[in-house]
Amino acid sequence: VAQGEEEGKSFYCGEEALRVWCVQRPDGAQYVLQRPMRRGRLDLRGRTREEALNDLQRVWEHALLNVLQIPPKELPLYACVLVVPANACKADIKSLVTLVLGRLALRSCAVMQDAACAAFGANAVTACVVDIGEGKTSVSVVEEGSCIACSCHLLGFGGEDIGRLLLWLLQRGGTSSTASKPGASMGAGEHADGVAKLVLGDLDPREPAHVEAFKAFKERACYVLSAQEDLAAATHELSLHRLYGPSTLHRVRLGAAACIAPMGLFNPKLFGPLDWSAAERKPWGDAEEVVDEEFIVEMLQNRPGGGVSPHDDKLVLREEHLLPESGAAPAALHEVVRDAIARAANLHPNTKPEGEKLKEGAKDVSKREEVLSKLYANVILCGASAHIKGLAEAMETRLNKTKPAGVQHASVLVNPKDRHSASLAWSGACIVANVECYKEIFVRQEEWHARGVQVLRERVCFPW
Repeated sequence: VAQGEEEGKSFYCGEEALRVWCVQRPDGAQYVLQRPMRRGRLDLRGRTREEALNDLQRVWEHALLNVLQIPPKELPLYACVLVVPANACKADIKSLVTLVLGRLALRSCAVMQDAACAAFGANAVTACVVDIGEGKTSVSVVEEGSCIACSCHLLGFGGEDIGRLLLWLLQRGGTSSTASKPGASMGAGEHADGVAKLVLGDLDPREPAHVEAFKAFKERACYVLSAQEDLAAATHELSLHRLYGPSTLHRVRLGAAACIAPMGLFNPKLFGPLDWSAAERKPWGDAEEVVDEEFIVEMLQNRPGGGVSPHDDKLVLREEHLLPESGAAPAALHEVVRDAIARAANLHPNTKPEGEKLKEGAKDVSKREEVLSKLYANVILCGASAHIKGLAEAMETRLNKTKPAGVQHASVLVNPKDRHSASLAWSGACIVANVECYKEIFVRQEEWHARGVQVLRERVCFPW
């Protein structure tokens, strides 16, 4: 959402916002780029929750009216599936449901976790889902269609950090030629007037059009180098439009930067200091909430027989499992995947089932070993940055080197069933919306107004 004052229109949404320039104009008018969500949370930096919801409402109303072409008077006839992160903040979920059923006045709403929807989109009910988005990376284990809470990990880096590292490397070691008109040719590192210039020096991170152009450039040019390949210094083009002055076409020779930037996923120290404030889960107190995480822990500790057991961890979303300790660097992505799978498998007994007949050709293994083999065989990459060339192969190689002894082979899937990784969760949400057994998880508008969070806690398919 770009907000400001120009010709009587106070804001633009979607593709229109990408054509708005946020620099101050000679007449004093200026737009400000607002992103309602950041790193999987409502962006509350420097503004209230109500202001963030107002921006999100504008985006959704724009999508419903101008993209889906649904008139506002017909919205009460529609139901929706609200896809939220597997480790979403409860306060954010409540605000989003209030926006859907209260302000937009849709008929009903179902809340589903993105990892479970991505697994459904890949036609899998048990999988380890790695979501590499633009602002955050999350790892969640889905077992029998439900996310295992103690296996959910939130990493405070994503595609924008890959782009930031790529730009830093290019401006210090890349070469480029810049032309004011597409098709002109010049020497590397020279501008139209023959003066050496910083690589991509015209890129303005405050301008939405420049940010989106560089994002597409990053996804097109970056790749993960395998041990058998040679490093090729390919040249890629990036066109940057400017409000005052001619547009520029940059021909950039990436060199090693193209494969070093995505390697930050496996060595997050390359990304430098990361902003964790947007990813932290804040304590939530709500008069409508009768049962919270502290109550569940206290109840389990006071039960006959002792304290919390490992099998009870799946009931509680543990804060320490989501973010690294203060001052510690985040773990490599493949190490987080290995840890998430181990946590989910440890919920099952390591004993062989008694009294069950094995199918012909089946191996006599424990339930834990069976779950480990299933999860390592179904690691699903989704998100906007998941289709970087060579990323799936690099992940698979690292998992095969560190897999447990009883696991035969690790398999990493990207774009499964010919469904694009960026929209895999939405493909799964479409499946949920059309399956009869999931009709009972929908919360109707009148139920929400009457009972609020209580009815939501009863209907969702994950521990609330």
